[in-house]
Amino acid sequence: MFDILLKIENLRKKCDKNTKKYSQAASFYEILMEISKLFNGKIDIICNFIGEDKKILYIASYIKSNLQKQILIDDSYKATELLKIKKYPITIDSRLGDVSLKNKNGYYFALPVMTNGENLSGSLVIYSKEKLEIKDSIKIIAFLFGSFFNQDNIEKIISKKNIPPPTPAKKQLKNNISLYRKEVKSNSSPIRSQSSFHIAGVSLGGTIAIGNAHIHGKPSKIERYINNDSTTQEQERLDKAKLKAEQNIKNTIDKYKSYLSQDAVECLNTHLLLLKDKIWQEQLKQAIDTGLTAEAATEYTKQQNYMNFQQIEDEYIKARFADIKDISDKLHIYLNKQKNSNKSDDDIVIIADDLGISGLMEYDISKVKAIILETGNISSHIAIVASGAEIPILGQCDGASKNIKTGSKVIVDCDQAVAFICPKAHTIRLYERKLQQIKAKIAVGKKISSNIVTKDKIKINLQMNAGILSEVPLIHNFGADGIGLFRTELTFMGWTKYPTVKKQTELYKKILNMAKDKPVIFRTLDIGGDKPLPYFDAPEEENPALGWRAIRIGIDRPAVLRTQLTAMLKAASQANSTLYVMIPLVSEVAEIMHVRKILHMTTQRLEKAGNRLPPDIKLGVMLEVPSLIWQLEEVCRNVDFISVGTNDLMQYMFAADRGSLQMHSRYDIVSPPMLRALKYIVNICNKQKTPVSICGEAASDPISAMVFIALGYKTLSMPATKINNIKNMCNSLNSKILNSYLAKVMQSDEHSLRKKLRAFAKDRDIII
Repeated sequence: MFDILLKIENLRKKCDKNTKKYSQAASFYEILMEISKLFNGKIDIICNFIGEDKKILYIASYIKSNLQKQILIDDSYKATELLKIKKYPITIDSRLGDVSLKNKNGYYFALPVMTNGENLSGSLVIYSKEKLEIKDSIKIIAFLFGSFFNQDNIEKIISKKNIPPPTPAKKQLKNNISLYRKEVKSNSSPIRSQSSFHIAGVSLGGTIAIGNAHIHGKPSKIERYINNDSTTQEQERLDKAKLKAEQNIKNTIDKYKSYLSQDAVECLNTHLLLLKDKIWQEQLKQAIDTGLTAEAATEYTKQQNYMNFQQIEDEYIKARFADIKDISDKLHIYLNKQKNSNKSDDDIVIIADDLGISGLMEYDISKVKAIILETGNISSHIAIVASGAEIPILGQCDGASKNIKTGSKVIVDCDQAVAFICPKAHTIRLYERKLQQIKAKIAVGKKISSNIVTKDKIKINLQMNAGILSEVPLIHNFGADGIGLFRTELTFMGWTKYPTVKKQTELYKKILNMAKDKPVIFRTLDIGGDKPLPYFDAPEEENPALGWRAIRIGIDRPAVLRTQLTAMLKAASQANSTLYVMIPLVSEVAEIMHVRKILHMTTQRLEKAGNRLPPDIKLGVMLEVPSLIWQLEEVCRNVDFISVGTNDLMQYMFAADRGSLQMHSRYDIVSPPMLRALKYIVNICNKQKTPVSICGEAASDPISAMVFIALGYKTLSMPATKINNIKNMCNSLNSKILNSYLAKVMQSDEHSLRKKLRAFAKDRDIII
């Protein structure tokens, strides 16, 4: 195994030094033969290399049978196409026919070859007649291929210039290394001159900022992948780097206390815990033991974790990979003794491919006006920290690092999800006025009490969403009326084994005590499918969002639901608080009745055991599944409250995956069909006298929120940091006038009413 690693390392060095090209290709072919020997010659192996345009550039193979060669190569294309989407190792059973293959017998094992973090540059496809166990050694080989898979090196390997006529010994080589396309056209954006232009993205938080671009640096290139010396020495180097990273984080917390919210501090504490995580430490140790250097082991472990996280569909959980990436990059910097030379200029707009929390902390936060990322999502830790520091952040801005030069004037408009680069003078003047208006609104918002009433005297309750204990104090910091959604599964996912009733009780009691006299709605476990627990086995499903998850697991595994309800009942009784329990993903009334029965049996069991019960118990449902709309009257008769989960309801109403970038913003919550559905829901709930609220990201958008209020919703739940913005909007809104306007426009066949609603708000001085 170590010999193969050395051959790959030598091939990489040859490519870097631009030595004889034909010998490089020969070396590569030898490596494929060596890999086959690891499986006793029972496999065929094909490498597909992907160009910058995401199309297959060329293919190299070691295939025993010439009769099977073209068939296996064509099938490997299909596997590579699937890898482009999945970005994690996949197994394809030819006999099942879930992927259209020519070969109807055997198995294909496709391993991604990654470069520059998470960029897919190729695939290592193994074909075997029998199902094999893909060992870590093969994953390391695929990782090392990525160490030299860039377009320059690929062209060096496959170039046919100055190659002598093939000798008989080289004929097989010529047959197995085939150039399929000589020219590569890039889809990446061209480097632009710094004339005025704009880049569109996705708003991850904040409003507007103006500043000067600063391109955030990346860790230096790994110079040595294979360790010929002592593994103990490499482990010691890594341990020293971890100590430096730990001290850096602690210093950051002390230095920037005044700028960091409790949630942001919790994010940094997560990094401290990760540095001591036993599973991660073991992954690093095993990588070093195989012969990798400390730098290579860190990069390899990062890539393997990335592939693992890719298999999880939930964006909140998937975003946790950013912590591993951030810490890995930081360790790489310390291992190479790189010095950070970030500018201390005022009004910085950080431009980066990706940015972790520790990367942000290299800057003086008081001088950072905005962040532009080529990656990122709303639930990433950098978005949470930036939001806590009131820094606008724009994500998914393709080509930002290439096209924006350091020092360029930049305007970031997160309301419109766009950045203006080198803007014209009149654009700068326009946004300077907008900034002054925003500052004035913030000053007004801080003076508004927690008693929110619209102009037409409608009392509005603004609650917050939470998922971890450290978020609970924000209920007081931002003047929330309560916690409208506490996602209990997020804490469960941080535990290594299923928590006892005692452990759960302690958690729920702390939450209730920290909230003081304000209500907390606990959502029962929403696990399964895309949100697995490490200690809970769930089946693999083709569509986990519609599969065995949430309350469906609670009903099929009543012990899981019963222990959670027992802990909630005990905690609420000890805190002398009303217990609010909310059921996720309810599809029919029968499921509500089933849960109510389990709740009743649990309370009886506690009473018989001499336990005191909470002063009151309220059971509610999260309305996310459209089928529940057509059972709404029966639902109202069997629950104490209803919360409309706008994220999932939108997803299921429009059959559009909310985690898909292609589907992002394709459908709008303020479209006529969604508003008609929401109006129907609130009308039925009001008729049945059942409290109903809106829960989800849409509630934190001022335009959407004003529409919900006009439709009749008086309680909204949202991220705590968004509450002040919604307060301003509520106090400037006359909901009756908007309701009359909505009655007209809701009957239209328009894709979205957002533009009209924005104009309506502007004409009537509604603060949005």
